Amino acid sequence: MVVPEKPTANRRGGLPDKMRAAVFQKVVVGEPMVVKDIHVPFLDKDEILVKITAASLCGSDLVPYKGFLGPKTEGMAGGHEAVGIVAAAGQPQFCEAGKLNQGFDINGFLAEYAVVKGQFAVKVPDCLPLERLSPLFCAGITAFRAVKQLGLPARGVVGVFGLGGVGIFAVRFARAMGFRVVGFDVSKSALAAAKSYGAEEVVDSSDAVAIKVVLEKWNVAEGLDGSLVTTGAQAAFTGAITHTGFNGTIVAVGVPMSNIQITILDFVKKGLRLQGTQSGTPLELKQMMKVVEEHKIVPDVELKGIEDVPEMMKALASGTASAKMGVVF
Repeated sequence: MVVPEKPTANRRGGLPDKMRAAVFQKVVVGEPMVVKDIHVPFLDKDEILVKITAASLCGSDLVPYKGFLGPKTEGMAGGHEAVGIVAAAGQPQFCEAGKLNQGFDINGFLAEYAVVKGQFAVKVPDCLPLERLSPLFCAGITAFRAVKQLGLPARGVVGVFGLGGVGIFAVRFARAMGFRVVGFDVSKSALAAAKSYGAEEVVDSSDAVAIKVVLEKWNVAEGLDGSLVTTGAQAAFTGAITHTGFNGTIVAVGVPMSNIQITILDFVKKGLRLQGTQSGTPLELKQMMKVVEEHKIVPDVELKGIEDVPEMMKALASGTASAKMGVVF
């Protein structure tokens, strides 16, 4: 049976039929991701077609890359952090809540074009460098929401445990929102980066004496007002529980690879709260972009071309990537 091809606004609008994309394939093939031509996606009434300007890689991309989601990702474009220009639009019906997992369940943004629901798009201020902003839309919004989840008044002293990509954003947003920040990590380069982005104090999280000195210096010897754990390491959660003060909130962002141990008595004695969080809603994206614009929170990202994505993913998977990586079209 021959099925007539679905008419599409792409052709009526003079857009191409095909595009370059980095897509997942069977892990057993040996190359979990390849760059190939695929069809430019169709557009429904409540969607917009975006010409991708830049997209960036995230540690979460390793979940489908390593085959953990099974065969459903085979042939699917990866990536869930991107910025771009609207190329075509249906009739968007905007709302202020909800999430969509592109790059995990449906085609993502490591492609020249991508379709998104209108309610999940947020306008980027013209004064910001568009090609560098894609990391804001996963790591950035995750960190922004985590800071909000602390539920603290500005000028409180918060600790950020784990100063990787999300942790650095947490430092920057916490400072922009009026908090005083102590950064904790065992990596000297991570501590230096956090200091350069506004952490008022950084400390080796394995050095109990140094931590005691810092907390006493800031008159929070009994504990931080709140903590963000942006790594899945057991030591980071233990440190946050130990150094968060009475009635403080610990926001869990990092996901451990296996179960970790905590002592409930620590929570009972100090009245601690453990709060989980994920990425933000469209409303929170808009709120974040106001802060980004006001405080010029522009990510550092190393940009390459779409053909480089397979090698970039290998570097991400092997832990040899030295910077946030992305592609520019």
